[in-house]
Amino acid sequence: MPLKELYSKSFRLLKNNPLLAVPFLFAALLAVPWQYFEKGSMQFYGFFLVSIVFGIIMECGTIGMAGKAVSSGKATMDDFSQSVRMYFVRYVLMSLIILGAMLIPIALAVILAIGATVALGQTGALIVIFIILVPLGFAFIAGVIGISFSTQFLIISNEAPTDSLKKSLSFVKTNLWDILVLWLSFFILGIVSSIPVVIVSLINPTPILGAIAGIILSPLSALTHIVAVAFYIEKKS
Repeated sequence: MPLKELYSKSFRLLKNNPLLAVPFLFAALLAVPWQYFEKGSMQFYGFFLVSIVFGIIMECGTIGMAGKAVSSGKATMDDFSQSVRMYFVRYVLMSLIILGAMLIPIALAVILAIGATVALGQTGALIVIFIILVPLGFAFIAGVIGISFSTQFLIISNEAPTDSLKKSLSFVKTNLWDILVLWLSFFILGIVSSIPVVIVSLINPTPILGAIAGIILSPLSALTHIVAVAFYIEKKS
């Protein structure tokens, strides 16, 4: 399906299922309480943890709702809650696997950098660090793109966490250019839609303004989720 038709179909689905934007509305409202917590305080870290948990709930529920909307044309908050109940733990496990996979090469890079500093001095260390960080950066970007459909495999195809990651890598490899175009469209859409928000934020930066901006842009966030899910289902069929 051409990208234009994919967006058109997704927009119609969002129009018929406005509840898909509700989780993003709540996510935007979470920006408000941050102004009341002192950085480094227990309340700050507690709310940070709550935000992470809510983010996982939102992602699980939204992907489940989007999958239901794409496959049947209609999604409800029952689909949201069912998806969260079924996949919350699996999503956490998958996230921990991803985090571990990211930390290992970073830890090795830090150890090598320290060793290079001791053995070669500052100049030699900078050269070694550059040699390490450049391929590591490219590998990180490739990895992020490679696992970008792991959540769809986990929730829509009901795969195990490790299988979701493996199949996402294979899926992205098979559809690489289409996926790059898709992510580029998301990037451009995000940049264009955020320009007014950035301008207003520079004039009057407040958490309330950030929340209002998030509320205004919440349908756009829901739309990109639907587009990604519709793309996944189409390519998988």
